[in-house]
Amino acid sequence: ADRIARVFVPAVLAIAAATGAVWWLAAGDGAAAAIAAASVLAVACPCALGLAIPTAIAVAGGRAAGAGILLRDGAVLESAARIDAVVLDKTGTLTAGRPALDAVDCASGWQRAEVLRLAAAVARGSAHPLSRAVVAAAGEAPAASGFTHQPGAGSAAQVDGRTVLVGSATFLASHGVAPPDGLPALAAELSEALVAVDGQWCARLAFRDPLRPAAAAAVQHLRALGCQVILASGDRQPAVAAAAAAVGIGEFHHGCTSAAKLRVVEDLRARGRTVAMVGDGINDAEALAAADLGVALGTGTDVAAAAGSVLLPGDDLGGVPRLIVLSRRTRAAIHRNLALAAVYNLVAIPLAAGALAPALGWRPDPMWAAAAMAASSLAVVGSSLLLRWTRLTPRPGR
Repeated sequence: ADRIARVFVPAVLAIAAATGAVWWLAAGDGAAAAIAAASVLAVACPCALGLAIPTAIAVAGGRAAGAGILLRDGAVLESAARIDAVVLDKTGTLTAGRPALDAVDCASGWQRAEVLRLAAAVARGSAHPLSRAVVAAAGEAPAASGFTHQPGAGSAAQVDGRTVLVGSATFLASHGVAPPDGLPALAAELSEALVAVDGQWCARLAFRDPLRPAAAAAVQHLRALGCQVILASGDRQPAVAAAAAAVGIGEFHHGCTSAAKLRVVEDLRARGRTVAMVGDGINDAEALAAADLGVALGTGTDVAAAAGSVLLPGDDLGGVPRLIVLSRRTRAAIHRNLALAAVYNLVAIPLAAGALAPALGWRPDPMWAAAAMAASSLAVVGSSLLLRWTRLTPRPGR
């Protein structure tokens, strides 16, 4: 619109001057020449061009807020309209984010209560949903010192003079600890965290975290919009595979650290995809910031919310496909507005200059020209207001 306006305004001034000159030379009437030139200036409508985009963005922003989608700025709508790949986190995004401790498998010589006491002391320093579940199951826990945390992997701290590790198998392996052979297999839908004390494995904690009720429908809607959907999680392979299968996701990545999720997003972008990342945790923040569109759930951490360009205050993943639909409708409205403004000016300016005068004797009138100009602006505003009633349920291929 800015580029058009830079050409449009001087062009209209030149046309008005040329119109006045032609009428003066043809009719020898200075008053008629002035009226014709004034009609061109009155009928020309840079307002329609200037309103085409901001009115659509403003209406769409209000529509998004009404649908429970908060946008950082209007540019988000442009990015969301081009999304063709969506990367989803699992815990707290695809699942409810309220896992509960399901079982504790202890090594010989260890008791459940003691394992949970030590693990909770470390888990209190982490905002991960599994850490919150450990703290809830343990109740009271001693103080910890020297806390360190690797997002998406695990945490370590000194508790009662002992070094306690709580995290994934990869995290423990990086500290030289491996779980023993012969552990009973976990059910596919369960997540796990391993606990080690002073370099010795002591327990496996199993958690159950149900899928969000709307998760499967949201994935189906994203696919109906032509988006590739990928699941990227720090959880173990069986749990990630089970969640992906339950909601209809074909591609998934397990055992992902924060850096691994970032690589998934960057690899998709390198292949020419326009990527949305949806997450709720600290380990999602890098990927949220790197994606073309970062969508943070309001039930997650402040870091994730700050890194995203879109916030879904509730826990409804359906907001993601609704945002994409709204963005595409907004882009269509902008194109429609620009077309209305262009067609109006292409027709109105020649008429105001007196193009019909030789054939019909119709002379331009500044009053009617001004009324037509106002009508063109109202038409663009009315076109944008149609977004208030746009249908946000995705349709196949749209």
